[in-house]
Amino acid sequence: MKEFKITKLTPNDMKYVKMMVQELAEFEKMPDGPKLSIENFQADLKNNRFFGFIAMSEIDDEPAGMALCYMAYSTWEGPFIHMEDLYVRPRFRKSGLGKNLVVAVCKEAKDKNYQRVQWNVLDWNPAREFYNKLGASNLSEKEGWLAYRLEPEQIAKIASKEI
Repeated sequence: MKEFKITKLTPNDMKYVKMMVQELAEFEKMPDGPKLSIENFQADLKNNRFFGFIAMSEIDDEPAGMALCYMAYSTWEGPFIHMEDLYVRPRFRKSGLGKNLVVAVCKEAKDKNYQRVQWNVLDWNPAREFYNKLGASNLSEKEGWLAYRLEPEQIAKIASKEI
């Protein structure tokens, strides 16, 4: 098993974050999705818009994975962690690193008494098997929740009352 050092994200990690966000987008078959620069990530981290953890390989000091999160709010349970991205680079998969990153996120939730950690996953992503092994609930199956999104064009139309 490879050895990793998992630490909280710092502004100096944002070059690795940007790289891994792009790798994840390519894996998710959306390579043109990421639009943020290293400076955007640094500013957003500084302004507490997100937080997370990075895993570095202790063997070659190479970034191996990350968990990026932000705070969300439930009117039933209060603040909770939304895990936006959990990513382990291909050569580090099957090493236990994904589990260790989830452990870091869950420790943060437990330490702050948050009642849930939540995330989205594409229906074809093989990571679903990993999430099931963790005991995570598929909210689409369990409660019927579906994810919806408004894109910039719809936001502008609605905001200008053109609906």
